[in-house]
Amino acid sequence: GDLFAALQQLMQAHPAGTSGFAGMLSGAQAPALTPISGGGSVGGAAAQAAMIQGGFIDALTEMQRLNTLMGEKSRVADLPDLGQALGTMNILHQVKANSLAQGVGQLDAITIDIVAMLFDFIFDDAKIPDAIKALVGRLQIPVLKVAMLDKSFFSSKAHPARRLLDGISHAAVAWGDAVDQDDPLFQEVAFIAQCIQSDFDRDVQIFTDALNLLNAFVDERDAMAEGIAERSADLMRKRETEEIAWIVAGEAVTRRLSSSVPQGVQRFLVDHWQHVLKELLIRHGEEHHAYLSALAMMDDLLWSVAPKANSDERKQLVNTLPGLLRAMHVGLDVISLAQEQRGRFFDELVALHSAAVKAGLGGAEVPVQVEASPLPAPVAQYSINPEGELLITRITENDVQIDEVALVGASAAVLTAGDIHLQQVTALGRGDWVEFNQGEGASSRARLSWISPQRGIYLFTNPRSPRATSISREALAYQFRIGTACLVTDEPLFDRAVNGVLDSLQIA
Repeated sequence: GDLFAALQQLMQAHPAGTSGFAGMLSGAQAPALTPISGGGSVGGAAAQAAMIQGGFIDALTEMQRLNTLMGEKSRVADLPDLGQALGTMNILHQVKANSLAQGVGQLDAITIDIVAMLFDFIFDDAKIPDAIKALVGRLQIPVLKVAMLDKSFFSSKAHPARRLLDGISHAAVAWGDAVDQDDPLFQEVAFIAQCIQSDFDRDVQIFTDALNLLNAFVDERDAMAEGIAERSADLMRKRETEEIAWIVAGEAVTRRLSSSVPQGVQRFLVDHWQHVLKELLIRHGEEHHAYLSALAMMDDLLWSVAPKANSDERKQLVNTLPGLLRAMHVGLDVISLAQEQRGRFFDELVALHSAAVKAGLGGAEVPVQVEASPLPAPVAQYSINPEGELLITRITENDVQIDEVALVGASAAVLTAGDIHLQQVTALGRGDWVEFNQGEGASSRARLSWISPQRGIYLFTNPRSPRATSISREALAYQFRIGTACLVTDEPLFDRAVNGVLDSLQIA
């Protein structure tokens, strides 16, 4: 509906809740207007009102241009300096008092009051960095002029002045609180604000031009962030593929190990052949003949070192060995294992085959094997905290830098599917912003750029940083749970300010 009419009605219905014209005019008539000769009283009153409004807007324009530079002394009597208090002083409250002396109409008076309240809420908005608020503060007079000239400013989401305010707010979400005068966003918005202050008269096209400048800046930064996200996602896909392949290869090796397998063979399979299997999985997949042949080689190797009970088995060993050794060399070529390391194992393998043949003949006992774990025992990375702790690993490859965050040591009760924080993480979508508390009052914001379909890893990037962050689903839920991460809602700035005005007036 007509947002301006709704705001006007609320302000008139609750004069005690406002400090502006709604309260001043609630018990008094608008200033009397003298009819202009040659026209009817109604038309003359309208013409005089238009003349007063035009003169007042001209005064605002003069004030706007005199305050182009921050801290410049105002040369207009009784009008404040727009650069004071880092630009976050709401000068519109003082403009209202000056407008009374110039006799502006009631509708314009209420417009000033509404715009003043909007900027009050903008300056109180915790989502906008103070440095950006100071720049938005320089737009108070231009925005007021727009609202006085065109009441559709309040209701039209497509209005260029509104879109500019929302565009600045949207860009500021990526920057968080750490914005200073050397920051690219600050410099861009400062340039835009200066252009509007210097050049805006009554043509709102300047806001469209300013928005185009801002969008071009944001698109350029987003393109940089997207490039980082793509390269980081490629690295994460590669790491995931390697990790999954390593697990599958490790399971294939582990299934074949027992206390009867000689320790030298166990070491060979764990230290070298598991790497062969991983590489073949990555290159070809589980159904490829090269991977299947590598699995069969393990079975042939284990059979070859087992005691040979009869002549047929001994003859089969003789016939199998050339192909077995050839298959082992082909596999070890995949991981480029040094000849010296191969030679040591093959020398040991000769002794193992000899022992296997002698054991079958009854000429020697099979060496007693000590059961060995195929994989090294994991090192504890966490304390006794049942909710777990975060383990952060820095990954650097070429020009890609990723902070990999995982949750370790969490009890099963913490990781249940019904956990509200896990559900909150699951509901996240690409483009959502999350703020991370880094301790000692520092925080950063990052945009969800990619979600791994295999392991549910969340990749976050930011246009300000060349570094990406990958977080497991459980680690992100943990951060939501302890309050070191929270979702950043990106509701348009103008809508947030309007909702604040509406709420305050309705409560009043």
